[in-house]
Amino acid sequence: NNMNMNTTCSRLLTLETKWRRRYEELKEFKAREGHTRVPWRYFDNLSLSEWVSKQRQHYKWLQEGKKSPMTPQRIEALKAIDFEFVVTQANDRSHSWFERYEELKQFQHREGHCRVPQHYTNRRLGLWVCTQRKQY
Repeated sequence: NNMNMNTTCSRLLTLETKWRRRYEELKEFKAREGHTRVPWRYFDNLSLSEWVSKQRQHYKWLQEGKKSPMTPQRIEALKAIDFEFVVTQANDRSHSWFERYEELKQFQHREGHCRVPQHYTNRRLGLWVCTQRKQY
């Protein structure tokens, strides 16, 4: 059926366009932040943080021999911008630090200061800021 084939082709083009759009957003994030470790809950662009998480999941599926939308072309594009496909325990600590740092920047932008209460709604951020002060 020609109609089904056209719908399928159109859907694939749309998915590829969406992937490219998020990839460009990730490149912009890297240019601004110096890394591609988008925080898990990056409130400035939740779609990007979800997309980054999906790229890691799709890569893992590919490594496990499962069906995955990850392609060699996508892997090469992500490698070209130093994307971390696997967050290991060693880089997870620095990843968590950068996540809290991003959350603090968002807090500062929203509130106009960095005085996050220790028992703030986002407890991880409150505790992180307290720890940073103690370590300073």
